[in-house]
Amino acid sequence: MEVKPSFTPGLKLIIEFPSIFNNKFNSYFRGYKQNQYVILDHPMHNNLRVQLNEGIVCMIRFIETGKACGFMSEIIGLVKRPYPLLFLKYPATIESSNLRSEERYPVKLNVAFSLKKESESKEERIKGEILNLSESGCLLSSPEPFSREDFLYLVIPFPEHGLAVDLEAKVKNCQKINKMYQIGLKFSDRLHPVHNIVSAYLENLKLLRVRA
Repeated sequence: MEVKPSFTPGLKLIIEFPSIFNNKFNSYFRGYKQNQYVILDHPMHNNLRVQLNEGIVCMIRFIETGKACGFMSEIIGLVKRPYPLLFLKYPATIESSNLRSEERYPVKLNVAFSLKKESESKEERIKGEILNLSESGCLLSSPEPFSREDFLYLVIPFPEHGLAVDLEAKVKNCQKINKMYQIGLKFSDRLHPVHNIVSAYLENLKLLRVRA
């Protein structure tokens, strides 16, 4: 499926150069000008810049809002100072496939959370925002990063549906976007009574035909 690109600054990507390397390299989007170019960090290998030239064809892959995306392009410019950057030709198309098995709904819900349950934690809970929500998990905007496989305990006030306390979720991914961290969470026990509040809220969103 073809998608409209966003190239969010700070979004992690994988870049391949099939004509000259077998390796896959990590990089990050840094900006773009529509229909002209895309800017990303020059990929590194063993703390050295990968030797590249203009005209080299590359494959870019990244994950955004639950979709695996990719496109072919070529290098149209390189900058060494003040920071090493690559300029790629703006892609004609971007292909994507949906990684989610369930509908995810865009929301803006205040949340407080920590690594311990509310009854166990003596520290002040961190405050953030839920950006999207499904039966199986959510996307959390947090001022602090967390490690993959950490468990977070969420306290979320759902409008007209009550307060969900100690909703347990496992960290599946964490990436820095500007000054905040976007954390993908998977709910641990969907049979727990507290999850009934999540389900009731999602049912209401379905009636409103909201979609991510």
